[in-house]
Amino acid sequence: FFLEQLVLTNKYTNLISKKSEFEIYRKHFLDTVTLGTFLKCFELKNNKNICLDIGTGSGFPGLLLSIIFPQIFFLLLESIQKKNHFHQKIITFLSLDNSSALNTRAEGVGKTKQHRGKYDFLTARAVSEINPLIQFSSPFLKKNGKLLLSKQTRKIDEELNQAQNSLIKSKKKIKGVYFVSSLNNGRVIIIVQDKKK
Repeated sequence: FFLEQLVLTNKYTNLISKKSEFEIYRKHFLDTVTLGTFLKCFELKNNKNICLDIGTGSGFPGLLLSIIFPQIFFLLLESIQKKNHFHQKIITFLSLDNSSALNTRAEGVGKTKQHRGKYDFLTARAVSEINPLIQFSSPFLKKNGKLLLSKQTRKIDEELNQAQNSLIKSKKKIKGVYFVSSLNNGRVIIIVQDKKK
């Protein structure tokens, strides 16, 4: 249903570039499922995990992850109204009680008490460079929370170098950089977590 609605809605509302269903699977679904594998590895077994997805876009990764992981609650943050409306439509139709969609920017939400230090995980895919992502996402995470980023390999070393000051200021560290695919210009998953004292 999710893919059908994405393709149908994309005919009159530009959610993603005009691609075949095969391309959607190869690019968006593959990236999301790969990120989901890492999320599953870090999932806290005895707690209700809460994940914030920044820049959900056309539903990747947060909306699809909320379908795959009904035991994790996902807040989908998207600043573009038509994309947020699509998320709400899918959430309502599939009765996804483990997800909610919010039409706003992460930079503003991170300053509110309601969202500071509330999330076990934060996911982001194709949203921003690593440096600003660390800056505005760190306040959302609980102690020992993890930031999971899906990025293209292009300029990855440069972005990691530029993020060093933000890592120091936010008392975070790169836990790992995992090269996961040669498709779509190459993909990496980057895990950011608290720096141990």
